[in-house]
Formats: sequence, structure tokens, C-alpha cells
Amino acid sequence: MTTPKVADPLADFAPFGEMPPPVRVFIPVVPPSSLSTNARRRGNWREQSRDTADVLADCLMTLKVVAIDPVPGPVSLDILVCWPTGRRRPDVDALGSLTKHHLDALVQTGVLPAGDGPDAVVRVAYRQTKVKDPDAAGVVFTITKEQP
Repeated sequence: MTTPKVADPLADFAPFGEMPPPVRVFIPVVPPSSLSTNARRRGNWREQSRDTADVLADCLMTLKVVAIDPVPGPVSLDILVCWPTGRRRPDVDALGSLTKHHLDALVQTGVLPAGDGPDAVVRVAYRQTKVKDPDAAGVVFTITKEQP
């Protein structure tokens, strides 16, 4: 009598040694509070439009200076927002709208060539912290290649 083979749920995944290491990208642009979801309801649209354009332009300029190899999808993103001392940290549900333009810059510069749609980015996790050094303020993206 032969024993039936049980399907291994991890059989489709490559061993950890075969996965490329995560890519860390630091963008030293602190998102202005005018881009949060709550501020968009009560803020001045001209200020928000100007801040949107400024943040996207600063992010694009930063990413064009450094050479980052493209990370084809699907990927998972861990996003750490480092706030300078003296700046109030927002609720975690506002971090998506605050870092949207940083993520758009990653797509536009080709770091995420597959885009930021649901097939290309399978998981997003947000964290935030305060930093004493003003040069350490900004957004850190950790991009991990996932199995298709």
C-alpha cells in the first residue's frame, strides 16, 4: 500500500537564497501636510496643487540623480515615513495619500516598470517614525520582489 502524496504549499516558491535582495530607496522629500486626505477636504486647492507638483518634481529629480536598477513586478512595498522633529505625525490612514507622489515618481523613473497597479504591487505596509537628524527626514521604500 502506497501513501498518498500531500501537496506541498511551499513547492511553488523559490528558496530564500534564489530571491533577489530587497531594494531600498530613500527619497529625502518630506510630504507636506496639505497632501493628506483630511487636509484635501478643507484646504486650498491651489496650495494642494502646487504642493503636489513640487513633491513630484523633487522626487523625480532625486531619483534621476541616482542609478537604481528596475525591479519588475510583482513586488511588495514597505514604506517608512521619517518625520523631522517638531512635525506632528499623522494617522496611519493618511500615509497612503501623503506618499502617493513618491510612489508615482518610482513608476515614472522606471524603478517599478510594471507600474503600481494591483498586479504589480501585491502588498503595501506603512510605518512612520520621528528622526532627530533633518537630513534623515523623508520616505524610505523597501521593494521586495515577489513570486509571480
